Amino acid sequence: GGQSNTASTGTHATVVGGQSNTSSGQHSVSGGQGNTASGQNSVAIGNGNISGAIDSYSFGKTNNANSNRSYAFGVSNTINGFDGVAVGSSNTIGAGSTNGHAFGISNNITAGAAGVAIGNANTVSANQCVAVGFGAIANALGSVSMSNSGRTDGQYSITMGHPIVTGK
Repeated sequence: GGQSNTASTGTHATVVGGQSNTSSGQHSVSGGQGNTASGQNSVAIGNGNISGAIDSYSFGKTNNANSNRSYAFGVSNTINGFDGVAVGSSNTIGAGSTNGHAFGISNNITAGAAGVAIGNANTVSANQCVAVGFGAIANALGSVSMSNSGRTDGQYSITMGHPIVTGK
């Protein structure tokens, strides 16, 4: 149904209503307006979402799930790292990250495995880091920054409060 929708033949792709949706990946589904599901087993539902990799899912508005097994929910989240999850608005999980999880607004996971950013404008850039709060930065292996603009630069270090730098 809908208007100006495209489902590639021979792929078992499905378009569910709406307008200007494209499902071209094998077993992909798109619905709403202006969504693209081009990865195998991908789903894009809402407005202007892109699910462009195997088992990628985007729900909401203008999300980009660009890597295998990525999940974007909300508005303007971008996932380029494998097995990433972004929930909220304007979160980014970079290509150098695996198993990154960003929840909130404008969080950034740039590198490393198993990073978590929760809150607003937090950054994770190493393996097994956690950044929680506002502007918290976890830069070193296994570090945790729960703060307002605090930063961890030493392995397995922890910051709490405002503003603190550990590991120097």
